[in-house]
Amino acid sequence: MRATKPQSGRAAPCSPEDFREAFARDRPGVDPGPVLRSVLGFSQWRCDMGWPMPMPMPVPDRTEISGYLDALSARLGKEYAASELAYVQLGAPVLWGVPVAGMIGKVLRQSRCGPKVAAKSMDERARFAISSLPEKWQGKLVTKLVSEPGPHSEKWSANHVQSVAHALARWCRASAVLGRELRPTGTSFHVYATDLRADGVSDRSVADYLSRILSGFRVVADPGFHSTGCEHVIARHDALAKVAGRPTKTGAQIVGASTIFDLGVDLMGAARENGPRGLHCEPACNFDPVEG
Repeated sequence: MRATKPQSGRAAPCSPEDFREAFARDRPGVDPGPVLRSVLGFSQWRCDMGWPMPMPMPVPDRTEISGYLDALSARLGKEYAASELAYVQLGAPVLWGVPVAGMIGKVLRQSRCGPKVAAKSMDERARFAISSLPEKWQGKLVTKLVSEPGPHSEKWSANHVQSVAHALARWCRASAVLGRELRPTGTSFHVYATDLRADGVSDRSVADYLSRILSGFRVVADPGFHSTGCEHVIARHDALAKVAGRPTKTGAQIVGASTIFDLGVDLMGAARENGPRGLHCEPACNFDPVEG
């Protein structure tokens, strides 16, 4: 630990009164009470002599800050500990300078970082989607995965299996709500397609959903299933989709490259005009710790 002056050039505070005055100059409009309380708590934890002192409060290092955060977390929980240290960070520019406040901010950010969870593979995603289907259907659809034993020519990609599983699960939910049988018919497909269109689904997507339901039903329930009515509904929406084309956005949603470029230029100009902002360290959250 070492004594230092804040970067403002003024002498570091040696008493609570000095701190309140300096903090009011540095952060007008911010209540110094919670900040002072948290600073004193940190000072007591590391066994400082306490205020009033003949010299400024010694500058903490990263080890001390991390140790204090760990001690508070073990005693009071991670969220409360982070809020307490955030108030210490807010008072740091006045006590020890902006670099120390930045160091405390890094400790806080690192404490919130947990181990990264590995992304699921497509095979795992497909199996997860299959798990939402009726239990008697799941095993038969799993066998369509390339990772499962069997002739490669009879397999589907994991991505396609996932899409079929989602379509079948949606079909099951809709059938349950409307009290229909799971076995597709031309009438039930027409009603379902009408509902999808009412929800804003395009004719192309409707045709794709119905085709996946049909192919999936043949796998999980009835390999020889055929319905002229179902095929007619699919063909109708497929034809409508071909007429409408494959737009991914409406005209109002399409933004030209020149518009995006002009926006970037305007933003950079505004940034240069306004100058740097946010140089003072802010607390990690607005939690006001309870005096204890």
